[in-house]
Order: sequence, then C-alpha cells, then structure tokens
Amino acid sequence: MKNKQLLYLFLVNFVIWFVGMGLLPILPLYATQFGATPTVVGFYLAFTYLSIMTSTMMTGWLAERVGHKRLFIGAGILGTPGLVLLGQATALWQVVILTASVWFSAGIGLALVGIFTGLHANGKNRGKAFGLTWLAYPMAGVLGV
Repeated sequence: MKNKQLLYLFLVNFVIWFVGMGLLPILPLYATQFGATPTVVGFYLAFTYLSIMTSTMMTGWLAERVGHKRLFIGAGILGTPGLVLLGQATALWQVVILTASVWFSAGIGLALVGIFTGLHANGKNRGKAFGLTWLAYPMAGVLGV
C-alpha cells in the first residue's frame, strides 16, 4: 500500500514539474503577445516566483486550518482551471493573475508531496523514497521542455 502511495506522489510531483518546465520558457513570449515590455516581463516572472515562494511558506499554516488532504485537493482544484484559463486569457493582467494562481497551487502541491512522502515512507527507506519521488524533477525537466 505504501509503495502505491509513493507512486502516486511521484506522479503528482512529475505532473507539477512537467507543466512548470513546459510553461516557464514560453511565459515571457506569451506576455509579450499582450504588449509587455522586457521590464514588465521581468516583473511578471518575479511575481510568478513570489507566488510559488509564498505558497510553499504558507503550506504548513494553511494545512493546520483546512487539513493536509483538503489542501492537497484544493491546490489541484485551483491550479487546473487556472491553467486552462491561462491559455484563453485576453489581457496581460489575466495572464499575470492566472499564472500566479497556477504557481501558487504548484508550490502547495510540491510542499505537500514532500510532507506526504515523509509520512508514507518508513524510516529505513525514507532516503530512497525521497530520492525516487524527486527524480520526477529532472525527468519532467527533460520531457517538459
């Protein structure tokens, strides 16, 4: 049972990184389609990174209030429509808000994957479990770009 849960955590981690690595290189190009200058693109990317940083820092606080599982599901529910709507944005402000919501939910998801991996891996194989779960990052980086 625990191996099945770790497989699911690997897959969630992979999907988050795959989407992120696939989108990140084209975000500046997408923003310039809406008339963003290089300076505005820089601020846009900085805001995107600020949102993922904020969400990873807030994950523990949010999980105490709503529960780990609910937060995990909520992050997925927030991120998925945000990602779909991002492709249909008609203004730069929409792109900025939707990208921030997707990255915010991804930060929560990544933090919770680490928490759940620690909870579901036994002490003897915990390092192996973390190593295999986070192998999703380089795999998604190669496949997502």
